[in-house]
Order: sequence, then structure tokens, then C-alpha cells
Amino acid sequence: MNATPTGLRLLLVEDEMMVAMMVEDLLSDLGYMVVEVAGTLARGLAAAANPDLALDGAILDVNLGGDKVYPVAEALAARGTPLHLRHRLWDRRHRAELRPHPGAR
Repeated sequence: MNATPTGLRLLLVEDEMMVAMMVEDLLSDLGYMVVEVAGTLARGLAAAANPDLALDGAILDVNLGGDKVYPVAEALAARGTPLHLRHRLWDRRHRAELRPHPGAR
């Protein structure tokens, strides 16, 4: 069975505008629909808390201008939204910090 992402609705939380634009374009080319791009922790929290924003998943940058994205991850996990956390300097420290966050990959 070959699953395709066509129409899956994603939240993208990324503070670097150029990276966000490239990731959004790539996801769109793959068939995903990015329904919200949040560039700050506050906007990410607002999107995660919005009951009218239907989400099938989320991609979160761990570091948002010095703030950690973990509160957004927790809010998404509480609503059952699968998520993927990324950071350009990923290391074991981040993996250990994420261990208590359900749904994190």
C-alpha cells in the first residue's frame, strides 16, 4: 500500500522566513497543504490552540529566535496532532529534552 500526503493539513512553525518559504514550497510540491506558518512562539501557540484550525500534523523548528518550541509541541500533543521537531544543529541534548513530549519524532 502506497500512502500519499495529498491534502494533509500541516502547521509549520519556523522563525526564519526564507527557510519557511522553502519548506512550505517543498511540502506543497509533495502534496501537503500548509494551512498556517507561524514565525514566533506566540503565533505557534495561537495556532495550536485554535480549535477552528484543522491539522493533520505539524513541523516545528526547535529554536524560535531563542525561544524553545516545546510549549507548542505540548499543545499539539494535547490535541492529538502528530508532530516533527527539527533543528539545524540537532544533537542529543534536544532528543533528551523532547523525551517527555508525546508525539514527537
